[in-house]
Amino acid sequence: MLPKFVIAVLTAAVSTSALAAEPTSLERFRLFTNCMPIDYVIEGLTSDGETIGLSEKVLQNAVESRLRSARIYDSEMDRYLYININVTRRSFGMSVDFRKVVFDTDSEEVGFATTWSIGSTGVGDADYILSALYQKMDSFISNYLRVNEEACK
Repeated sequence: MLPKFVIAVLTAAVSTSALAAEPTSLERFRLFTNCMPIDYVIEGLTSDGETIGLSEKVLQNAVESRLRSARIYDSEMDRYLYININVTRRSFGMSVDFRKVVFDTDSEEVGFATTWSIGSTGVGDADYILSALYQKMDSFISNYLRVNEEACK
């Protein structure tokens, strides 16, 4: 039987190598932009959200600061994160979708499509909802940077 610390080291090594793996073609389709920056759009905030202190300005600051910190924000870009947060009393539904221009080979049309998405529902106050948004933003940024790593060098 292996000592516990050896198992921990082996687990860490396997996890690290899995994270460093080349992006799959599906991941590249979903998130690759040749390291071009992105914009964002926030919608869906109701008066119930504002009642608990979740204003559009608070959400804009949260999203923009995360994107700027990762150096992937530009308000003039045509690819963007679409953030929708609906609050009813203390319940909320949230989605963070990455949308970019894609070409459909069947129709030969070009248009915007959601290529990556994460969402959740829950019950909580403004701080809890912001925390959930930060987690989704961090997930997006981590995956985006991993997929675009070579292009970003």
